[in-house]
Amino acid sequence: MRVPITVAIAIFAGSCASPSTSGVLDASTGYDAAAIDASSGSTVVSDITPKSGKGTPPSGSSDGGPWSTRMMLATSTDGKTFKRTNEVVSDQAGVPNAFVDREGRLRLAYIDWGNGNIIATAVRNTDGHWAYRRILFSPALTTDKPDPVDPSIVKLADGSYRLFFMLKGKFLSAHSQDGFVFTPDEGERFPYEKPLYDPAVVETKTGWLLWANIGSSTFAWGKSSDGLNFIASPDLFRLDGKSMTVWSAAQVSGGYRISGGLEGTPGIASAFSVDGVSWTIEGAVLTDKGADPAIEKALYPDHGYTQLPDATYAIAYLAQIP
Repeated sequence: MRVPITVAIAIFAGSCASPSTSGVLDASTGYDAAAIDASSGSTVVSDITPKSGKGTPPSGSSDGGPWSTRMMLATSTDGKTFKRTNEVVSDQAGVPNAFVDREGRLRLAYIDWGNGNIIATAVRNTDGHWAYRRILFSPALTTDKPDPVDPSIVKLADGSYRLFFMLKGKFLSAHSQDGFVFTPDEGERFPYEKPLYDPAVVETKTGWLLWANIGSSTFAWGKSSDGLNFIASPDLFRLDGKSMTVWSAAQVSGGYRISGGLEGTPGIASAFSVDGVSWTIEGAVLTDKGADPAIEKALYPDHGYTQLPDATYAIAYLAQIP
């Protein structure tokens, strides 16, 4: 069950039963290559429409899942102090991940509960308007319920994209040239003794790092030389003796930044590293303070963090829909 940050540092944010259709779609289903010609930098056109307001939770679930949260934006000039824009990007959204595509556009990958518990992406076009697309798998994943969820997309050095996601408690991946249609990779990325949720992944100059929610306010973590085969650390992730739930990891100016729930710190906190090895706690970057109660009831820990081409920063965060 997910609870606001004000109640707990970290939450269990795993997969949810789909309200209607499967999130596993083949590229031949509704795929318009001209509409998403990312290679040319053209305007992205929506193929889904975000829902408005709260959705219907699955039977037996609480008011703490993607059916009851909205994805909103906050911005910063220094990456450490964020101000809300009060922009609602999507309702009935969960587990947001933020990154900049090779055309310099902000993209947000997330779970779209209202459109069938699918993995979706919102792209901010150069005119400032958002376009919303399904993430498609080609060939289609061969699986029954539950749906693939918990997306984390990393732009690679060659301009292509790698999607990490959770399916049945395991971390899998897929690769793509445009960031919309992904080809599944073989095998698991992070074999672990417990079910995994909510991957946060970053490539550093000393290798790849991955964090995983394993429930009960704890996160496992691991390293990889190639971004495909991660080896788990024997210890749960902690900084200066404090537990930290890492919901986002990003390459930024001068190094790398992770952000999430930090024991003893309100809201979303961050830590910085120049090498991806030694981390320095920076403190809270976004809290409930300053929130407009008319549009957000509570701040949740799930978020995506990225640096933009103009050297400013953006956080896509979740808030409970009033």
